[in-house]
Amino acid sequence: MTGEDLESKSPERVALEAKRAAMTDTLTAMRFEDGCVIEWQRVFGGNAKTYTYVAVKVSGYWFISGQEKKAYEWSALVSQHLQYAESVWLMTSSEQLA
Repeated sequence: MTGEDLESKSPERVALEAKRAAMTDTLTAMRFEDGCVIEWQRVFGGNAKTYTYVAVKVSGYWFISGQEKKAYEWSALVSQHLQYAESVWLMTSSEQLA
């Protein structure tokens, strides 16, 4: 990032980009077994609409709720979705419903 880039960005924007970079580094280093489920929330647009997503790992690929039938490798899931999340949760417990 050049000095010119820093001058054109607000302190809030610089902080957000730093947070995303740190989150991307942390998430990229993680490894998960098949069957793992993660959840995250993402805020879109000026109207601050929040959406919650869930992804499950199957046969080495991640599938996202509410998406077309597309399989993501972990690095693509991080770069295209998770880096924009407010937080990312590994779902570790379950309860039998029926």
